[in-house]
Amino acid sequence: MDSPFLVFKTPFILKTALFHALGLSQTAPQWDFRTALVVPIVRELLCSSPPTSISKQQQNTMRDAGIKGMMWVSKVTMPAPSEGALLASGQHD
Repeated sequence: MDSPFLVFKTPFILKTALFHALGLSQTAPQWDFRTALVVPIVRELLCSSPPTSISKQQQNTMRDAGIKGMMWVSKVTMPAPSEGALLASGQHD
């Protein structure tokens, strides 16, 4: 997590911890202390940002990550066989 996020959310974190410790939160009987802190913080982190457009989300997920690590990868593109070659070998869709 970003440290500025934690600095701005310190009062929220303290309030959540205090309410859980005193048993004033709705989930205090069911959740342990760690869960009572993590769930609201993650919820706040995910829900507080403005929504991203679908085109921006698609652009981020369609990005090519490239080749990473010790791996042999060929970057050669083979052309598709011609129709005649497929029919002559007996393979067809």
